[in-house]
Amino acid sequence: MKNFLKIFGIIALAAVIGFTMGCKTDDDGGSGDDNPFIGTWRSPEGGGYYVLVFTKFDWTITSPEGDVESGYYNYLPGDTSVTMTMTRGGSGTFNVSISGNSLSFGSRTYTKS
Repeated sequence: MKNFLKIFGIIALAAVIGFTMGCKTDDDGGSGDDNPFIGTWRSPEGGGYYVLVFTKFDWTITSPEGDVESGYYNYLPGDTSVTMTMTRGGSGTFNVSISGNSLSFGSRTYTKS
């Protein structure tokens, strides 16, 4: 009876491990690949670029002179526009929208790179 319980325990453990490995998971690591805002966007200015970087929840913009502003935004699946809230370098909210490979932010148009 002891041997039966040991073998049954090993089989049950193997079944649990196998089932867990076979379950569908978020295998993109939460990178937000379905979020079209995530990535690096550039807008030319003189001899340099404004660089706008979106992560899953935050954004950072760097001017050609090296000035940095940053904040957060909320993306809902299917959105083509979001409101960015600034938390560093100033204050306020800004609406941005995307269309294909272009992002409009104020008077600037950014291209995803």
